[in-house]
Amino acid sequence: CFRRRLPFCFFDSLAFCKKQYEHKMHRPFGFLLLISLAFGQEPAVDPMDMVFELPPVPSIREVSVGVLLYPGFELLDATGPLEFWNAVSLMFNVTLAVIAPNMGPVSTKLAAYPQVVGQTLIAEYDFMNAPALDVLLIPGGWGLYSLTANASDFVRDRYPTLEYLVSVCNGAELVAQTGLLDGKNATTNKFLFKDIQARYPKVNWVTHARFVQQDNIITSSGVSAGMDMTFFLLTKIYGYEIASVVANGMEYAPHTNAEWDPFADLHFNNGSKNAAVDPHDQVSSTTATSPLATESVETTPSANPSLCDDVF
Repeated sequence: CFRRRLPFCFFDSLAFCKKQYEHKMHRPFGFLLLISLAFGQEPAVDPMDMVFELPPVPSIREVSVGVLLYPGFELLDATGPLEFWNAVSLMFNVTLAVIAPNMGPVSTKLAAYPQVVGQTLIAEYDFMNAPALDVLLIPGGWGLYSLTANASDFVRDRYPTLEYLVSVCNGAELVAQTGLLDGKNATTNKFLFKDIQARYPKVNWVTHARFVQQDNIITSSGVSAGMDMTFFLLTKIYGYEIASVVANGMEYAPHTNAEWDPFADLHFNNGSKNAAVDPHDQVSSTTATSPLATESVETTPSANPSLCDDVF
């Protein structure tokens, strides 16, 4: 069918890829190949020359994912991981439940900061009618501190039937409120780390960690770390090959070393030079002038830490 250049659309191509995978066959060029098919282009490499056998994956059954939102949640904490699940659902059966204390629009905005722009997602479920879940994602955000006990009760009640409970940023604080982290290793946003550590001393808070897995609970550091945690989670559910196809399609290079954490150095070592972004460094190798800037900025590259220190 590839050779006849049938008019596949993007989603048809992904469905084809899924069928091939279910027969233990896989095309490793991922989304680049699929996009070329969608637009009727000949692939740069003949797919018939690139077939190889994948190792068995832990599961290809339907996975039910839930995300718990609340007014004032941090956008990327939720949507970063959800982008991975959106991509996975093009190949495998995934259901998503957007849950909040009350059904309807849920904004990232906080009343205390009216000047801050925000976005709104729609919660289709509340704590009473949320469906059964395999994975529950808890994003962080300043609004977390306005949640009532109903939220921690919901997490505690659902935990026994979950395969994975995962949190991003200070979302770990909501998990800690349930007592589920007592005596376990966990991490959280490094900016808030010391305050959270003081409030929940029964948790073994790990300072230098991009993400931490203890049993079936995975906690991650601040904001963008949720994407690295989700990549790690996908390797657990679908295997490294599929997780890599998804990350490559997103053009995202995940930090797979769970101990990579320059932000801990930034907050705990008085602005250490080991920080991922040194405020004294410039951004790129060109001189950039923005109509929004008051002056032109001379930019130079800075060294990046390794993105692929694989510790799986």
